[in-house]
Amino acid sequence: MNGLRDFYQPRRRGGRIVLVVTLATALLAVAVVAIGCGSAKTKGVHGTSIAYVKVNPGNRTLHQGMASVIQLRSNTAFVVAVENGGDYLEHNVKVTLLIKQKPQPIRKSLTIRQIRRGAYQEVVFKGLNVTEVVHRIPLKVSVAPVSGETNLVNNSATYEVMFSF
Repeated sequence: MNGLRDFYQPRRRGGRIVLVVTLATALLAVAVVAIGCGSAKTKGVHGTSIAYVKVNPGNRTLHQGMASVIQLRSNTAFVVAVENGGDYLEHNVKVTLLIKQKPQPIRKSLTIRQIRRGAYQEVVFKGLNVTEVVHRIPLKVSVAPVSGETNLVNNSATYEVMFSF
């Protein structure tokens, strides 16, 4: 019981009074400030997802599970919209488009500098050198996970497309 009594009573060391409770409280306060006292910031969610993929010109939306015929033109482009469904501003979000044509697949990546929470940001892939026509080929779009993201199910989508002239 002597230790418990010492906990509440000041001790003399070298002419100074050290109060153990004060020291413990000060350490606790420093720890709370250092970890952010468990505020909403530490409990928030990070996450991005593919909102939609469109083909321009024509502004046609692609749908998974359905084959889409895309007429090739000099200005054919794919518009990928990324949604920030998390609680934070996300930076440097990498978006990749992969057209699995043979013999040489097309892979292009673009980076979104920043995207606010709840916002959509579009990237446009153009200047694609498609060589395979008439055959159905997979077109895959993916968004690289952001730091702290745990739900990766909605970070990629595959569409079946057929290019024609």
